[in-house]
Amino acid sequence: MVVPALPSRYGVTLTHNCLVVLGNRRREIAWRDIIGLEIRKAAGIRTVVVAVSDGRRIVLRAPMSLLDRRFDHKVQVLTDWWAAGRGGPDGA
Repeated sequence: MVVPALPSRYGVTLTHNCLVVLGNRRREIAWRDIIGLEIRKAAGIRTVVVAVSDGRRIVLRAPMSLLDRRFDHKVQVLTDWWAAGRGGPDGA
């Protein structure tokens, strides 16, 4: 069985003002610009998709359910930070 492995440089960092996406390049997305977080499932593997106000949809390479038993917990933490960063659960 071949298990795809991602270099440790892939992931996200959560800051007070933005979600920092780490990968081939570093991207900062302000919490106020994120309009949604979705879980995408393909071939039984779940990943997080970030919907941005300019229409982009950014698939995060980590966390990924195949490689991370704490995937659900990490998604909840990400969701909580997003809600707080945009002013609460209703965006106010």
